[in-house]
Amino acid sequence: MKKIPTSADILQRAVWKLIVFITLGFEIVIIGASGHQLYERVVINSQRIARKLVKTEIDSEFDWQHWRMNSNLDTENVYFLEVDNLRHAKPQRFYTENAKQLANKPPWHLFKSFWYSERFGILYRTITTKNGIRYVLWHRMYEQATILIRIIWVTLAAMILIMALSPLYVKRLAKRLTHPLTELTQGVQAASERGDDDGWQLAVPEQPAEIVSLTQNFNQLLKKLYNHQAEQQLFIMNAAHELRTPIAAIRSHVQLLERHGQGHPEIIPKSIRYIDSESRQMQDLVDSLLKLTRADVSSLTLSKISISQTVAELVEQMQPKIAQPLKSRIEPDCWAIANQDAIAQIIHNLIANAAKYSPADQPIQVTVEQQSNQIICRIIDEGPGILPQDLPHVFERFYRSAEVRSQIPGTGLGLAIAAQLSQLIQGKLTVHNHQTHGAVFELRLLQTLKKLQQTRR
Repeated sequence: MKKIPTSADILQRAVWKLIVFITLGFEIVIIGASGHQLYERVVINSQRIARKLVKTEIDSEFDWQHWRMNSNLDTENVYFLEVDNLRHAKPQRFYTENAKQLANKPPWHLFKSFWYSERFGILYRTITTKNGIRYVLWHRMYEQATILIRIIWVTLAAMILIMALSPLYVKRLAKRLTHPLTELTQGVQAASERGDDDGWQLAVPEQPAEIVSLTQNFNQLLKKLYNHQAEQQLFIMNAAHELRTPIAAIRSHVQLLERHGQGHPEIIPKSIRYIDSESRQMQDLVDSLLKLTRADVSSLTLSKISISQTVAELVEQMQPKIAQPLKSRIEPDCWAIANQDAIAQIIHNLIANAAKYSPADQPIQVTVEQQSNQIICRIIDEGPGILPQDLPHVFERFYRSAEVRSQIPGTGLGLAIAAQLSQLIQGKLTVHNHQTHGAVFELRLLQTLKKLQQTRR
């Protein structure tokens, strides 16, 4: 199996390539700049000598040596050849000593004005003419070549030294940079292997900023997963508890019928009614659990719907099913971005909840109004209200106040389903007590799609 490279391996290779590229680049630049500078000096010096020569008449070795002694120019490595085509019928040639050796064995032309001689090495040639006299200067580039070779060796030695030491530095740098990531990986692996699920958090490093942010995000994710798992466990425990009670009641009545049904037929109708009631309660609980599960995993399609029409139709449908009179005050043409089935389910659950806690002769008010860019639906009952300590937990799953748990039937899921659906349609469901008595449930819906998109961002 092919080994997958680590971040440290990738970083080491990348930095190593970068160092090699930069080092080679610097060496090329240094050698090129140095060589060009030496070349410029040779060219300038040769041109100066050539300009001086055309102003001086040199016909012998003595004249040449005398001119060299009195000149302030560098002529140590300059060889001179003069060709006179004007004053003589035949071309007359004058050589300095080294120039004659060059003439005997001509150098090889390299490129442009550069030549090569086995004896003198690289030469730079300058030709100038005046009054029919042709002056040829050969400038030996021994010193320049020596300097350039030294520069090459020095830069090459520096490059070799850098290449030898850089792996150690790169390895140390890569280890330093990837150490927090390695610790994070080990921490995540340890978190995944832990079995206690106690909301354990990863240690946040001091630097770098990216790993700090990543670790914090991981901790938030771990916290959410832990909370979600705790909620699931609580949900299962509550569901099992809620189902255990009616099941136990049904089994006790079944056993009662088995033991005494034949001898006491008068208990049969009562037990059957009790079994029917408890089975209906179980069915309601299972239906509520299914609705809540669908609300947890589904994503609803949102569109612009008439809240006025949806709520008005629902009020008309629910009035025969509850004892309290429903009083509605619905403004016409209230439109919002929502899902019609979700709105119907939310309002249904809120009215059903209000009917449980309101006296039969007291009305339940249902209002729909437009306020700024929102549509507000309110369900107002005339019940006893909600205790302050219970208000923060009203929308929690299976939560029911201890005072009403044994008095009023219910599953404790209706308001949780309403809250979950309101989140799916980007709405906001809140509750507070009425100033006099009773509870007020308020659902706020966004009116425009543009505003909806802003809230999603």
